[in-house]
Amino acid sequence: MSTSLTLGAMALIIGLFVDLLALEWSIEHENKQSIEVCVACMTGLIMVMFVYAMIH
Repeated sequence: MSTSLTLGAMALIIGLFVDLLALEWSIEHENKQSIEVCVACMTGLIMVMFVYAMIH
């Protein structure tokens, strides 16, 4: 596996982790609009991860 693929995969995982932290904060503060944005971002990141895994 090349370095760029490894860095790309690591960036996706870090992005998902940061999004989970933001989602936790949004739920804690009951911010419904922020929760919707976090869920949409998480869905997009997961879709990108699946495509990334299928290509490589």
